[in-house]
Amino acid sequence: MAVSDKTSPEMIKAMFGISKKNFKKAIGGLYRKKIILFESDGIRLV
Repeated sequence: MAVSDKTSPEMIKAMFGISKKNFKKAIGGLYRKKIILFESDGIRLV
């Protein structure tokens, strides 16, 4: 996914319909569970 924690709040709201704060909480939880990885071009599902 070509979205990361550096993506603008407006883009996150348009893509997912949630705030950037909630997006970061969600991806943080997935990262801690080792479900996703952060890469230079975005986020990858493991």
